[in-house]
Amino acid sequence: MEDLYDITVIGLGGHGSSTFFHVAKNQYKVLGIEQYKIAHNLGSSHGDTRITRKLTFEDPVYYDLVESSFQVFEELSKLSKKQIFKKTGGLFMGTKDSNLVNQCLMINQVKGVPIQILCKDQITANFPHFEFENEDIIGVFDENAGVLFAENCIQAFIEEGLKINKDARIVENCKYLKHQKNEEDIFEIVTDIGKIKSKKIVFACGMWNVNIIKGVPFEIRKIQLFWFNVPPQIDLGMQKCPIFMYEVSKNPMYYVYGFPNVQNQGIKLGFSPNQHCKIIENPNFPTRSVDTFEKVRMKHILQEFFPCISKENVIDEKECFVTLTPDENFVIDFDQEDKNIIYISPCSGHGFKYTGGVGKLVSEMVENQKVYYDLFRIKRFEGSQYKGKRWGDSFIKFDEGFDQKNRFRKYFNNNNNNRPSL
Repeated sequence: MEDLYDITVIGLGGHGSSTFFHVAKNQYKVLGIEQYKIAHNLGSSHGDTRITRKLTFEDPVYYDLVESSFQVFEELSKLSKKQIFKKTGGLFMGTKDSNLVNQCLMINQVKGVPIQILCKDQITANFPHFEFENEDIIGVFDENAGVLFAENCIQAFIEEGLKINKDARIVENCKYLKHQKNEEDIFEIVTDIGKIKSKKIVFACGMWNVNIIKGVPFEIRKIQLFWFNVPPQIDLGMQKCPIFMYEVSKNPMYYVYGFPNVQNQGIKLGFSPNQHCKIIENPNFPTRSVDTFEKVRMKHILQEFFPCISKENVIDEKECFVTLTPDENFVIDFDQEDKNIIYISPCSGHGFKYTGGVGKLVSEMVENQKVYYDLFRIKRFEGSQYKGKRWGDSFIKFDEGFDQKNRFRKYFNNNNNNRPSL
């Protein structure tokens, strides 16, 4: 590995593989290194499926990234023979006062994302498998949402990057140890299998970023995923069941998210990061066991909105690890002292849907040495608002363009006659 590379991408999960692809497209001599095998199951990017949606309720700034990502995934679908994306629609459920519903409405108002609002009875009429104990539940439907096939995305990014650039290369089972600059102002990257010389470095190391990016109070938490058996008399395939979210708690906000029955593997369900998720102190030695309490809690909450599944057996369970910032926003920034180093941690449990756009964005940062979004800067953590705060503290805020008082006026009138239907 004594060749001199223009760019070395360290970490080839969702965002690292996308960065590798986009940098390779720009015909740089690029090396991607991965400490395990491509699409391994030890981090945050593994598993068959991820949710994607245009209702980017975290913050309006994410809408630009997700629009870019949809375009990239469409391009990747044409280049690769792998299945990348399946549109199913997405249903986001809560009360009228829930943060989940109101943040969906905010994106609709501020960015013009098309939505449909459904009352409890309309949800059940369109999707009979959803039944509710709470009469005040409503749903926000995003027709563009769907399922990303995560490991297919990663493998396709790598394969297509290697195809379009003869100077692109990857090395698996290669662990980054440290780096320094030599007298020629070139990075010497030390790995467990040798040294690499590179003009620029992109760190996309997932939960291992906690040991690399300075000045960010990261927290790693373990998310547990469950696959529930589907009764044979109920069709919950991708033609009948959307991806969905159901708000469990408003303060702090977290929700259950789920998928249709993809390839007859069962209904996949998980909790968004929340205070019940176990903290992982060391990314090299995470606890890899499933907590029985989480399974019981999931079954209990499913009784509120998905009773036909709450009675079924769990047929598979796995863990995933998320890297959280206090405000749940990404880190995409240059090193504070050297613009030839870029750090990307598009994390906090909602990052995979943005992989296409993030990789493209980072390739533009490589070209222009420009930061595009202040929301993702490292220096934001120097401010007093973050002093002493950790993930889980409330940072929910609504864009100034969001008319909270009149948010339902265009969907519901006094006669209740103008609700749109699917």
